[in-house]
Formats: sequence, structure tokens, C-alpha cells
Amino acid sequence: MALQHAFKNQINVNTAIRPEDFLIGQGATNKHHCKVEMVEYLGQNRSVIGTLDNMEQVAFRTDEKITGGEELELWLPPERLLIFPKGVSTNG
Repeated sequence: MALQHAFKNQINVNTAIRPEDFLIGQGATNKHHCKVEMVEYLGQNRSVIGTLDNMEQVAFRTDEKITGGEELELWLPPERLLIFPKGVSTNG
């Protein structure tokens, strides 16, 4: 409901994605080149900090073996994006 209101009234939105929802590799849409800055091994997976081409930093988790300094493609599945209208309460 809040998203429809934002779209109809041209209200800006914030987007987010959970760290575990980033995928490494090529996707059909929402592809971003990323340079890996830091990798922390967490046992079953790795916590990664990277920088996109637009200089935005991203934090994501993966079970793939990657190292700092590596360059890779991140894919953000559209169905996993979270969208929040700015200034509109979503708490009911």
C-alpha cells in the first residue's frame, strides 16, 4: 500500500537488500561490478565488504571462496530487493 502511494505521488524511496541475498555471478538484471576490500571467514560462509563502480560500499555474505582485491560481478535478484518509501510510515 505504501509503495503504491509513493509511486502515484512520485515520492522517493530507499532500497535495501539483505547481505545473504547478493549473488556472485551474472544475472539478467541488477548487475554490479564489485572490488572486494575485506573478507572475514565466519565458518560456513564469509562476510565481505566491497566497493561498487559508483564508489558505494556493500556488505554481503557468501559461501564462495573469494579474497581481498578480487573483482567480481554481483547480482541483486529483483524479487529480493526491499523498497521503503521515504517519509511514509509502514508501521500501520
